Amino acid sequence: VALEKMYVDSSGGNERKVPFQERVQIALLKEKSPKVKSDVLKLEQLVLKNGQEIKLVSREKPVYAALDPFYSYTNIQSDDNRLKIDW
Repeated sequence: VALEKMYVDSSGGNERKVPFQERVQIALLKEKSPKVKSDVLKLEQLVLKNGQEIKLVSREKPVYAALDPFYSYTNIQSDDNRLKIDW
């Protein structure tokens, strides 16, 4: 996983990267945007670091894998949180 954490000052001008090590939800999904509980095949909360490899197992084949699937974190580019799984 490629993860970044940034702090921005109150003027919005100064950004600085800090090491990412946070508890994040990870999901295996039937749909890109789950609408009902059964669309979520697996949901776990793990402490993640940049560059870490993640392995999740579910009973059914998922269509998408998602980091922070319910947008708990502020994310400038949220469209890269989901990955379509090609079988």
